This record gives sequence, C-alpha cells and structure tokens, in this order.
Amino acid sequence: MFILLAPAIGQVVIAYLDWRWLFGVLLVQASLTALWFFSIQTETLRPEHRRPLSFRGIFETFGAVLGNRFCMAYALALSLMFGAFVSYLATTQQVLGEIYGLGALLPVAFGALAVVNGLAALANARAVNRIGARALSHGALVISGAAGLIGAAAFAALWDGVPPLWLHLVWISIPVCAFATLFGNLSAIALEPMGARAGAASAVVSAFGSGAGVLVASASGAMFDGTVVPLHLTFGLAGILGYVAVRLSGKPA
Repeated sequence: MFILLAPAIGQVVIAYLDWRWLFGVLLVQASLTALWFFSIQTETLRPEHRRPLSFRGIFETFGAVLGNRFCMAYALALSLMFGAFVSYLATTQQVLGEIYGLGALLPVAFGALAVVNGLAALANARAVNRIGARALSHGALVISGAAGLIGAAAFAALWDGVPPLWLHLVWISIPVCAFATLFGNLSAIALEPMGARAGAASAVVSAFGSGAGVLVASASGAMFDGTVVPLHLTFGLAGILGYVAVRLSGKPA
C-alpha cells in the first residue's frame, strides 16, 4: 500500500515545496530507518546460526541462492510480477493523466487503487494461515495472468485499447490486488530452502527481483502506444510465466 501512496506523497512535496525536497524527504526516511535498525530492531537469529560479515560469506550466499532451483523459480515469479507492478506505477501519469485526462483527480484514482491494494494485503494476512502461502500465490498468479490477457484482448478489440475509465480501474485492480498477495508470499516461499542463511538470502532475492523487475518494466514501457493494452498484457504475461516457473520449481532442496 505504501508503494502505491508514494507517488501521491511525492506530488504533494513537489506542489508545495520543490522537486529538490524529494531528496531531502528520502534522506530523512533513510536516516530514520537506519536509526530504527541500529537502536531498536534487535538481531533475531540465534547466535549459533550467525555468520560473520565477509566477502566470502556474501559470495557463498549468492551461490546458494542462484544454485537452488526452487528458490530461483519463486524469485523469478516475484521478479516478473514486480516488473509488471513497476510498469503500472511508471505509466500512471501517461494512462490516468494523458489518456484519460484526470488532471487534479489523478491522485484520487491512484489513491483508490492504493486502498484496494491495502485491503487485499490485509485479507492475505488472514487467509494465508488457512489456505497456505503456496496455494494463495499460485492462485494469484493465475488470476493476474488471466485477467491481464483477457483485458488486453478485450480492450484492444472492443475499445481500440482505451476502455471506459471505470472499467480500466476495476480491471487493473485485479492484478494490483494479486500483487498484494504475491509480494510477501513469493519472497517467503523462495527462502524456504535457505535455512540459517535466509536473512542474507533475502537480500539476494530482493536484489535479483529488483534488477530483473526493472528489465521487465523497461520492456513494458517501451511498448506503450497510447493505450492501456501494453499494461494489461504485461500483467498477463507476468502472471502466466510466473505460474509456469513455480510449477516447474520442484520441491525445496
């Protein structure tokens, strides 16, 4: 939810201060986060499982993650969906501002989707204990993939790529809600085989996801043609390819 609210916060900063203040806000946020971790957030890993910070340990963790088929399959699915989500964030101005001409109402529409995303995250927190992270993630990938592909095809055929605003917002909320389910679950599942290395492995998975996700978002952005079809198509392909990856992952090793 905070990822979705960030652009709106940035717009407020630019509107009332200056774009340079964005860097100041980021500096304050990073400083407070660092202060929290160094002064309040204690180490949770048992002493016997702790590893010294060294280049050798870092490279060993990279090797363990990259060499684990199960871990990489779920990391790939996470990367694909993260890339689609970044594409959604990056094209918000073009889609809502230029295609639909919302102007000052853009933050309202964007914020409404943020609320939907937050509600989906809360629902996931309640459902994951009853259904299981893996079942939820697989279902969310299928739903996102199906919704994206159906939406892209229908919008291109019936509305020349620009459906009514209400329909676009309702339809894009499906993969946006799916991402709220996938972001935490896929990462947690990917780290199952890592054991005591899970903390360091989490950084590797996040780095891999961010890097690969940027590539997906860049490819999606390059396809932008003044319609919403590329965005929905990106979510569709990311969901289907991510589902194929996790189905071929095998068992944790």
